[in-house]
Amino acid sequence: MMGAAGVYWWGLLTKDKKRAAGDGRRTTGCEARRGAPCWPPAERGVNGARMKDFTEQGAPLFLADFLNYIETIKGKSSNTTQVYFYDLRLFFRFLLVRYKVADGQDGLDKIDISDMDASLLRRVALGDLYAFLSYVNRERANSSHARARKVATLKSFFNYASTKAGLVETNPASELESPKIVKRLPRYLNIDESKQLLQTAGESESSQRERNYAMLTLFLNCGMRLSELVGI
Repeated sequence: MMGAAGVYWWGLLTKDKKRAAGDGRRTTGCEARRGAPCWPPAERGVNGARMKDFTEQGAPLFLADFLNYIETIKGKSSNTTQVYFYDLRLFFRFLLVRYKVADGQDGLDKIDISDMDASLLRRVALGDLYAFLSYVNRERANSSHARARKVATLKSFFNYASTKAGLVETNPASELESPKIVKRLPRYLNIDESKQLLQTAGESESSQRERNYAMLTLFLNCGMRLSELVGI
């Protein structure tokens, strides 16, 4: 029997197989000799990834400044920063419709926020935030986990806007509550699935085949956590 960690490694092995079927080149990291792009230090974030220009994705300047802040100062990963952008872009589109600045008849996804005035943020109240959470719950079927993530995004942004950037005088998200999250039961592989996973690991053409097989064997027989395995 194996828990969620085993499911994670199953996905890793699948990716390894896909990589082996390609041209064999790796594109992660800054290794020019392998054909990967090597960005100048000034264009790389704290995690080594190339920093994005969010204004090119339609973000107003004040939003791009916040995203740069959480990536370079708070150390958020590039993927996390991108998720923050998606959440806030949707929130600002919702605000533009709620305040009748934009027409949402064709849906929120087509609304351009690139020229949104930062002064609009001063109108935001706690009720607007709960209205947004209600919208993503009813209209977009967001789970409690997705809504909790959006709460964290809003809290982080308005804390920055009130204490760092001076965009708002008071923080409307200071009393914003996060939805209750029901704990999920861990997912397990049965015996046959575990055997198939080991067989796949042993037959993989990945250069990390031996490593993956050893890690999966430890997971299956010891029931250890990923953090415990990394610490060996």
